[in-house]
Amino acid sequence: MLSSFQFLIHILLSILFVYKLNMGVSGAMIALSMSSWFLMIGEFIYIFGGWCLDSWKGFIVAAFKDLVPLGAMDLWYYVVLVLLAGYMPNT
Repeated sequence: MLSSFQFLIHILLSILFVYKLNMGVSGAMIALSMSSWFLMIGEFIYIFGGWCLDSWKGFIVAAFKDLVPLGAMDLWYYVVLVLLAGYMPNT
């Protein structure tokens, strides 16, 4: 539901900045940034609001259990990506 609102806000802001204010690509990027902030703030309110019984209850040890392997996987992904990009023509 929140992403639908973000999409609607993004479309409206894009029309405003790109067509009405004639900002071009810069206006499109501003609209994307503003709509992304709307989504982030909405999720923050949902998580920390407390009115939903399934929302965040606080930090527990299980939340950090798989953090190190995930970071290592992310690092290896970037290393392989940079390595493969070096073999591409015109880079």
